[in-house]
Amino acid sequence: MKLLSIEQTAETFLVKELRKKTGAAMIDCKTALADTGGDTQKAVDILRQKCLAARVLTIDQVGVELNTSRQSVQRMIDEGILPAFVLRAGKRKKAWRVRRESLDRWILAQERQAAKVHVGRNGNQQKTKGESYVVLSNFSAK
Repeated sequence: MKLLSIEQTAETFLVKELRKKTGAAMIDCKTALADTGGDTQKAVDILRQKCLAARVLTIDQVGVELNTSRQSVQRMIDEGILPAFVLRAGKRKKAWRVRRESLDRWILAQERQAAKVHVGRNGNQQKTKGESYVVLSNFSAK
């Protein structure tokens, strides 16, 4: 059994944490950490820029983009709120993907809708900037 040095253990821990935050590939996380000298925040920014260049995003990448959890993104996809498609269907779970263009259009539509109307807890509509998403039934994921 091979023993790891303290530096290797710390690097492995940072790579795992960065992967958990961003959903990026292990090699991308390792490269980003090497490029930033171990600064995780700068590495997240580098990976986010790389994610912005991607045409197709994973659920984890969409979660980073929307600053929400993977479970929330999955729920929005399951409810038909967020446009997505299945890359492959395995025995247990589906590999959902979101096109960059679809996500950008969806975010823009949400911002416009939230700026127009915000529904309060009691059902009254208020003209404020809301933080919740709105179901857009006529939105298509082309």
